[in-house]
Amino acid sequence: MERTKKILTFDPKEGNRRNSEGDFLRLKDGSIIFVYSEFLYNQYGDSSPCRISCIKSNDNGDNWSEPRVLMVPETFGGTNVSSVSLLRMQNGDAAMLFMVVREETRIWHYDIYLARSNDEFESFYMVTDTTPDDYLGRYCVNNSRLRRLSSGRLIYPISLHPGCKKEKTGTDRKPCVTSHTLGAFMYSDDDGYTWKRSAEYVFPPMNKGLSGIQEGDVFEVYPGVIKCYFRTDAMYQYESISFDNGDHWTVPQPSCFTSPCSPISIVRNPYSGKVYSFWNPIPAHNGRVKTNEFPTRSPFVVAEVSSDGRSIQWIDFVESDRHAGYGYTAVIFLSEEEALLGYCAGSPTNNDINMLCRLTISKVSLLPDPDAPKSLF
Repeated sequence: MERTKKILTFDPKEGNRRNSEGDFLRLKDGSIIFVYSEFLYNQYGDSSPCRISCIKSNDNGDNWSEPRVLMVPETFGGTNVSSVSLLRMQNGDAAMLFMVVREETRIWHYDIYLARSNDEFESFYMVTDTTPDDYLGRYCVNNSRLRRLSSGRLIYPISLHPGCKKEKTGTDRKPCVTSHTLGAFMYSDDDGYTWKRSAEYVFPPMNKGLSGIQEGDVFEVYPGVIKCYFRTDAMYQYESISFDNGDHWTVPQPSCFTSPCSPISIVRNPYSGKVYSFWNPIPAHNGRVKTNEFPTRSPFVVAEVSSDGRSIQWIDFVESDRHAGYGYTAVIFLSEEEALLGYCAGSPTNNDINMLCRLTISKVSLLPDPDAPKSLF
């Protein structure tokens, strides 16, 4: 069977060397919007000049409109707006979570905002700052990470990188207690108008390695019981559990997902109730060939996962080029059997600068394939 059907590729070009991290949302007229980060001026670093653009499909992702600019950084006095998550709000608004990057005294500073639209992303009428203000460092969130729990609570995971910024104008942030990256969670119980940080930070349990626990993804196992999977350089996605709707979290432990330091996406299909994960399953083990431009983020796979996230039912390739890099996945389910994915897919075969510079949209079958490989190693 054909697992992956590529629909659209955003090719790097002069003046636009990187298109990356995006998210999908079904609009009220039945169309699908895909919003993504469009980098400018031939620059492609995470803090480089970037705006947010979008495309729309009226036929479940088979054909797409020309890009339209949705948001520019100058609106916020910054140089970069990026890393979007989209969600439908309880009052019918379409909402977008995103990061704003500013340069303050030669130090990059990130803030995380939620913008609300009552006209399906034609405009925004309210923008709310959701950034915590506890410690010196850089708070960061990946794309496609904003979730709604069964209680109605909104939640997204953040990471605190203590070594990335040592000052912020006009605040009284205190030094962090560790140099390793920490996890935390922002939540809202009033549909996104006000935000609080989880009662505690999640600390890495390992005393070696460089990554700490970085940007995670959450999914609700049962009402009030949530799991988060953090990327690490310790050969696994590390799993932490909350039993109180996201306020307190257990010490992270290795999960069933082997992985390099690359983000996983784990989501429940609303049509079937089944859980699926999309990630890179081969760790950066000793002897594995890797470069700075194309790290060990290949292959790229889909797996059906048990409803509690503890075991893998079946696994198969989405992309299998071992020389390329894949990641930062957005998922929208089209049916019980099919999903639309947006993900970074840079490859040296295409003369890409790095894995983040090329963005791909594909349709992926969610049916088990009896001919799929039993092992990906």
